[in-house]
Amino acid sequence: MCCELVKDILSSDMYTLHFDEATHSADGSKQLDLHVRYWSTKYDEVVVSFLKGIPLGHAYGKTMADAMTETIQQQGIQLSKMLTLGNDGPNVNKTVFTILNERVLNVRDGPLLDISSCVLHTIHNAFEAGTKAYGNLVVELSIDLHLFFKISSARQEDLKQVQEALNVCQHVFLRYSPTRWLTLVVVLIRIREQWSVIIKIWNNLKNSDEQPVSGPYKRIASKLQTKEAQQVLYVQLEFLICVAKLFESVLTYLQKPEPLIHVLHDKMKELLQSLDSRFLRPDCIKNDIWLVSTDTKNQMKDAELVIGEDTRKAMIKMSHEERKKQILGKELSKLL
Repeated sequence: MCCELVKDILSSDMYTLHFDEATHSADGSKQLDLHVRYWSTKYDEVVVSFLKGIPLGHAYGKTMADAMTETIQQQGIQLSKMLTLGNDGPNVNKTVFTILNERVLNVRDGPLLDISSCVLHTIHNAFEAGTKAYGNLVVELSIDLHLFFKISSARQEDLKQVQEALNVCQHVFLRYSPTRWLTLVVVLIRIREQWSVIIKIWNNLKNSDEQPVSGPYKRIASKLQTKEAQQVLYVQLEFLICVAKLFESVLTYLQKPEPLIHVLHDKMKELLQSLDSRFLRPDCIKNDIWLVSTDTKNQMKDAELVIGEDTRKAMIKMSHEERKKQILGKELSKLL
């Protein structure tokens, strides 16, 4: 490590140690990445600097805590100046915090500041859990559409021809990764843009004598078999785009480089209120009854639920029974 960096860290009264376990896709090996956040007297501002990447075998809590302690001691950084730890949400990190907190208490009177785990993971995981209750078919479709056209140059040519015929922008389908934040909205918007193209291609393939046999094709075909199934998928698509933008806004804001802990509570409350205001009566939000929003008597009437104008427009083409099914708790309200 650069001596100037260590000198700058040591000039600060306190520092925060950030750690993250990563798995390399090439060989499956694990690495513990350490970063340190501190007030830099050199730059006269809060900075975050990479400290070290530590190869790992089994990423047990104690193993990680020992590696972190050894690293900061080797660099001459005082354990007594550690303010807190920055990490994501896995349970193993609770063990790391407990062990390092005990070691800090051995060298000073006060414990580490406990600010819990990364709220970004909590927000992302909450949305992902919601999609499993309502919208999982669309998420699966987005993954398979990308795979189906990526692995075949012939299918890519078919895509371009249909796009030209329907006068739709010649865009490719984007890749969605459940482990990467802020990727789903743009993927879904691309699918919405190409929806008429998707339906046209699958109608053509369904009537073809030589249908593809790949896994992605079979999964997509099973979701687009009937007009009714296509309508349900499109409603889910519009609804997920509508709701995901709320989560995307908060995730984007909270990933700014500057310190944001002073606004964290307000931002989390705003997100909860934004979500609850979509299905709770206004007087409940005003009186903070939204904190116990599971009581059905506090909910809006079905026709008043805020599901997005585009979602409601998509539902117009559905039968009365199917619209009722989407609204009445068996489907949409699982996520709401």
